[in-house]
Amino acid sequence: MLKKLALPIILLVALLMRVWNFTTLALWHDEAFSALLIRMPFDEMMRRIALDVHPPFYYWLLDVWANIFGHSLASLRGFSVLFGVATVFMLYVLIKKITQSQRLSLAAAALLAVNPFHIQYSLEARMYTLGTFLVVASTWVLLKALETNKWKWWLPYALLTTASALNHYFMFFSIAAQGLFVLVWWVKNYGKDFLRLRLRQAGHAWRWLGAYVLAAVLYIPWLPTFWKQFSQVQESYWIPKMDIWSVPLTIWKILLGGFQWAPQNVLIITAIIFLALLLIYFYKYRGMNYLFIGMMAIIPFVLAILVSLKTALFLDRYFIFAAMFITTILAASLLSIRYKKIGLGLLVAMLVGSVISYADGLKTIDAKNRPGMTAASQYIFDHYPIRCPQNVASAPEKVIVSSTFIYFSYQYYYELYFDQIRGASLACEMKITPEPILYLQGITHVNQLPHFSGTALLEDHDFVGNLSAFAKKGETVMLLWTTGFGGNKPEVPSNWQEMDEQKFPDVFNHRGEIFVTKYLIK
Repeated sequence: MLKKLALPIILLVALLMRVWNFTTLALWHDEAFSALLIRMPFDEMMRRIALDVHPPFYYWLLDVWANIFGHSLASLRGFSVLFGVATVFMLYVLIKKITQSQRLSLAAAALLAVNPFHIQYSLEARMYTLGTFLVVASTWVLLKALETNKWKWWLPYALLTTASALNHYFMFFSIAAQGLFVLVWWVKNYGKDFLRLRLRQAGHAWRWLGAYVLAAVLYIPWLPTFWKQFSQVQESYWIPKMDIWSVPLTIWKILLGGFQWAPQNVLIITAIIFLALLLIYFYKYRGMNYLFIGMMAIIPFVLAILVSLKTALFLDRYFIFAAMFITTILAASLLSIRYKKIGLGLLVAMLVGSVISYADGLKTIDAKNRPGMTAASQYIFDHYPIRCPQNVASAPEKVIVSSTFIYFSYQYYYELYFDQIRGASLACEMKITPEPILYLQGITHVNQLPHFSGTALLEDHDFVGNLSAFAKKGETVMLLWTTGFGGNKPEVPSNWQEMDEQKFPDVFNHRGEIFVTKYLIK
C-alpha cells in the first residue's frame, strides 16, 4: 500500500512546495517580458521575439494558456508550476524504464520534488520547467524508439527535439548528448555489421538519422532568426566571463542551493563531493542506459564551457536542463552504498536538507516584507484621484520610470490594473492612471540601448527625452526608480518640487530597492 502511495505523495509534495506563496515574489523584468509579449497579436509577438535572444515555443504555449486561464501572476507562474510537477513525474517514469528499480526511480523523483534549484525556476514565468519536461520526456521517447525502432516513437522524438530546440538554445546541449548516445548505441549494436559491409543487418536501424533530419527540416524556418539572435549575443551580452568558481557554484545550486549562496570553502567541498559521486556512479552502474544518464548530466556542462571560452554564456540557471540527471546520479550513488541503511540515511538527510535549504532561502529573501514592484505599483494606483473619463483633460498626472529593468514589470501591473477597472459599472468610479513612459538620461531611441535591456518590447515613442518639456506648471509627476541593476535616482529639473517619497524593498541584492517619488511642477 505504501509503495502505491509513494509517487502520489511525492507529486503532492512537489506541488505544495511550488505553490506555497508562489505569487508573493513580485514579478520581475524577465517574467514581465514574457507577460507583455503574449498580450500582443501573434504576428507582432513573433516580430518582437525575433528581436530578442530566445526562441518562441514557450511563448506560443504560454499565449494559449493565458487565453484560457488569464494573465494573472498566479496563471503565468502556474504554467511553470504545472511543468515543474510534470517533470518530477516524468523523471520517475524515465528512471523506472532505465533501471527497472522502483527504489531508485522514487528516490530520484523525491529529490527533484524538493530540490530548491528546480523549485526556484518553477516559480518563474519563463521557459525553464517547460524545458526540463521536454528533456526528460524526449529522453524517455528516445529510449522507446531505440528499443522498438518504430516510427511511432521516432516521429514523436523528432517533434520533441524540434520543440526543445525552439524552447531554449541551451537545450541544444541536451539534444547533442542524446544524439551522441544514439551514435554510441548504434555503433555498439550495428557497428561491426557496418564495417563488414553487412548493410542489410545495419541498415534497418538508420531511422534515428531520419528523425534528426526531420527535426532539422522542421527547424529550418527559424534558422535565419536563430543566426541573427546568435550574432547579436556574440556582439554583446550581460553574462560575465567564467571563472574557477562558475562550475562549483552551479553544482552547489543544483544540488542544494536554490535561493542560497555559499562561501568558497563550501563550493570546494561541493565540487569534491560531486566528483566522488560521479566516480561512485560510473563504478557501480554499468550498461548503456546508465551511461545515458551520465551523458545527459555531464555533456551540457562540457559543451557550455567550450562555447563560453569564446562567448560568455555560462549561467547557472541554464543548467536546469541537466539538473534532473545530476539529482538522479546523487540518488543512485547514495543508494549504491554497501551498507544500505547508511545510504538510505544519507538520502533522507539530503531530502531534509533540501527542504531546510529552500525554507531558509525563502526566509532570507523575505518576500513578504520585500514586496518590490507589487507594492510600488499599487501605491501609484492608490494615490491617483478618482476621475470621470470626461474630465481626464483636467487631471494631467504622469508616471515616468527611470530603468528598463523595472519598466516592464510596472507596465505589467498597470495592464492588470487597467483590466480590472475597464469593466467598472460606473464610469466616475474609474481610476484613470496614466500609462508609464521611460526616462533614461540621454536616451531617446531604442537602438541606443543594449538588446538585453528588453529592447524587443520598446519603441522610440516609449522614451521621454527632455523632462523640462515633459510636464507643465501645476502638474504632478510620479517618478519610479530603483537602486537595483546598477540604477540610481535620476536628476530632475530644478522646478520639480519633491512632495513625497516611498521606498519598497525588493528581493535579491541585484534588484535593490524600488522608490516612488512624487513631484509638483512649480
